[in-house]
Amino acid sequence: MNRFKTLFFLFIFFVFLFPVLLHSQTDNDFKNNLDLFNNKLYSLAHLKFLSLIENSQNINVIEQSYYYAALSSYYCKNFYNAISEFTSLLINFPNTRYYRSVKKYIALSYFYSKNYVYAIKSFKNYSKEFPQKNDNISINFYIAQSYFHMEYYDKASQLLEAMVKDQSIDKPLRYKIMFFIAMIYYYEKNRDEALKIFQIIVHKSDNPYLINHSIFFIALMNFYLNNIDEALQNFKILKNTRGVDHDLISASDLFIKISDTQLTESFLEVANQ
Repeated sequence: MNRFKTLFFLFIFFVFLFPVLLHSQTDNDFKNNLDLFNNKLYSLAHLKFLSLIENSQNINVIEQSYYYAALSSYYCKNFYNAISEFTSLLINFPNTRYYRSVKKYIALSYFYSKNYVYAIKSFKNYSKEFPQKNDNISINFYIAQSYFHMEYYDKASQLLEAMVKDQSIDKPLRYKIMFFIAMIYYYEKNRDEALKIFQIIVHKSDNPYLINHSIFFIALMNFYLNNIDEALQNFKILKNTRGVDHDLISASDLFIKISDTQLTESFLEVANQ
């Protein structure tokens, strides 16, 4: 009789209670992994989410783990890995709740991995599926940047000029758009127009990255126009400003040395006349 009761309780446990306990443990594991992700421990979170995909019996947890594993790869800048994992999510869960987000992150992953051809294709497909205006403003900006990096300046300029005329665009994005328009003018040697836009950014934008890079290109144009004093002034501003990118400081330092050499040579030429 006791043996029968033991078997009966074991049966109840494994049929009814054990799945509940297992489900609860899986939920706890997912929450713990999500804590790692939210604390920006992306490499560890990635491994933990992959483990849940392999070991969990909970379909919802598996779907979410696919998404956050791919997102962890994205934030680790393992962009091709992210593309593969986001694609696996779409294959295993074609109607996933994350469908729209996944499509966007795939396009962004191509963009940041500098695969601009596939980035443009993915962004355009995203815009067709989700034609909401506010979202497509940022999408068009990524497409324009992709054309810019591929040196298709006409295509980039066409998009950027249309965007900068859109009054619904907020100022932070507007100045980013203007910066790329100025860069196109600079590379196409229309430096007067480039200079005007860079100066507007310096005086009106509150984005340190845009301001510092605009100052650098203003200095660079003055240098090539042989306005050495103005070039030196701007290069020194960058060199003495906190938080400026190391590459900008190094380049500014180099041009300061070159400019100083030119000034010395000019002084000697005048003195010997």
